Amino acid sequence: MIAGRVNERHEAIIPVQMRGSARGFDVIIDTGFQGSHLMLPRVVIDALGLTRTGTVRIRLANERVVRISSYTGEVAWHNGFKRVRVLESENSYLASADLLAGSHIEIDMIPGGVVRIDALAAV
Repeated sequence: MIAGRVNERHEAIIPVQMRGSARGFDVIIDTGFQGSHLMLPRVVIDALGLTRTGTVRIRLANERVVRISSYTGEVAWHNGFKRVRVLESENSYLASADLLAGSHIEIDMIPGGVVRIDALAAV
């Protein structure tokens, strides 16, 4: 089980930790973000030593299309590690719907509320 919290802006926050790093960080669950697993600031990507795989085109919420750098890594997820694609951002820490695939999510949508993510049984 992965446990998180809801902040004062009603954002569901979960902790994540990348393989090879002793330091974890919090990310906002953004179910509108798809096509990758995480979005992290460049300074964090550099500190983690993630492998750059190229660039991808994405459509932002304001409908603008941009090209940004893409990286690969592994995140601690449920009882193991999950290979993830990470997109570079200026200052966003986001987890996408793709990262949450195969999970059951419960959110108490009040400030201080509980976020709980459990692995679904394999079908």
